[in-house]
Amino acid sequence: MSLEELLGRTKAEVKYLPDCLIKYERYIVARKSLNDKSDNLNLIEEEVTHSFEQAAKNCTHLSNNLMEIPATKRNQVRMSIDQIKYELKLLRGSFDALQKRKDVLEQDLRNREELLNFDFAPNSVLHNRAGASRGDTVLQLDAEIDHHNRLSNVGSRLDEMISMGQASLSGLREQGISLKDARRKVLDLAKSLGLSNTVMRLIERRTKEDKILFWCLAIGSLILMLLIWKFFRA
Repeated sequence: MSLEELLGRTKAEVKYLPDCLIKYERYIVARKSLNDKSDNLNLIEEEVTHSFEQAAKNCTHLSNNLMEIPATKRNQVRMSIDQIKYELKLLRGSFDALQKRKDVLEQDLRNREELLNFDFAPNSVLHNRAGASRGDTVLQLDAEIDHHNRLSNVGSRLDEMISMGQASLSGLREQGISLKDARRKVLDLAKSLGLSNTVMRLIERRTKEDKILFWCLAIGSLILMLLIWKFFRA
């Protein structure tokens, strides 16, 4: 496979990754219990991980063999590789945030099932077990437990939002660096094109001067030959 074909395949693979992440998020949100089948979720997770690894490997291979590409296309290919790397970093941050979200939701489901499977005893049984006398008070902890669970869920959501915010900030920083690099490369390319135009103008000017010199020498040679012919004939 040529380097240009590998670059095209890598672009297509990176372009397909957002759709996979959307499916991955849908499966995460749709999961209502730990007993739900997660084959599709695991399959998509493995597919996305493999795509990230393969795309990164392709970018490394392209960067190492960049000199094999013709000079006229080298700058364009280099910019394409940098763009792919930047998109991979953004998508990787989103994927990491989704994985954290999945872990949080699984922990919530696990806590919910543990709470549902807990064997709560009636107040009368608690009185008998504790040997409580008449007039003892049994605390009702349902409201407190529910409040605690809600606070835990809110904390988990806040952690998730903070993680996504950090990923977005990292992406913005990477975007700024990539834009600076792209600007520098465009300026270098413009300078190279300007130098090429100057060289072409010099070549054209030299060609015109060579033509003028040729015709002058040709006419001078003819005149000299004519004079020599007349001299010997006389």
